[in-house]
Amino acid sequence: MAYVGVITEQGRILRAKQVLNAITHIAVGEGLESWGNNPPEPSVNQTQLIKEIARKRYYMKTFLEPDPNGSVSISIDPDNPSNIRRFSPTDRETRFIAIFFRFEEFEIVNATIREYGFFGDNVQYVEGVDGPLALNGVYDPVNNPNGQVLNPGKLYRVVNIPPKVKTSVDSLEIIFFEEF
Repeated sequence: MAYVGVITEQGRILRAKQVLNAITHIAVGEGLESWGNNPPEPSVNQTQLIKEIARKRYYMKTFLEPDPNGSVSISIDPDNPSNIRRFSPTDRETRFIAIFFRFEEFEIVNATIREYGFFGDNVQYVEGVDGPLALNGVYDPVNNPNGQVLNPGKLYRVVNIPPKVKTSVDSLEIIFFEEF
């Protein structure tokens, strides 16, 4: 006899709350130039980016509720960017979450981004880096003495993308979205 179980709505909200509280930083990286415009699928066993450029703390976390007139637009299908769902931030716990990250116009100028990842679990920067931004990847006294990330934390999700050059005339906003 097979038993069938289901994750309840309360269970989905519990999981959403756990992930919302866990993710604290985004890292962006150069990946490999050899990827060209067709980056490979990331590995589920990755623990860091291939070549991290910068890491930044979130500026906003929120639960979301579906709202056709909402202020948050999420492209659900990367192959079809016009497939957009709209949400509004809410204080009510739901099974939809968003964590917002922004690199300002003056940050990581002229960087070529081919990968990004969301991290949590006690991310720490080296002494002297007090703001939300750390540069040059994970510190290693021999291999990367200029790295400003002391403890990278744990990588929750990694995404490889075609190259995007971050210029000084635009900010870069990436939203971690998940529906449970």
